[in-house]
Amino acid sequence: MLLAPDIRDWLVEDVVWVLRDIVAQLDITALNKRYRRGGTGRMAYDPRML
Repeated sequence: MLLAPDIRDWLVEDVVWVLRDIVAQLDITALNKRYRRGGTGRMAYDPRML
C-alpha cells in the first residue's frame, strides 16, 4: 500500500491536530446566528471551516 490508511499515521505530532481540537471546542453560536438562510447569492462557508 502506498498511502497510510489514515493521514494521522504520517503526521502524528503535527500542530494541525492540536488546532483542529481547539477549533472543535470553540463556541461559534454567535457566528451561526449572523448567517442568513434562504437569502440571495451563494451559500456561505461553514464558520468551522474558516
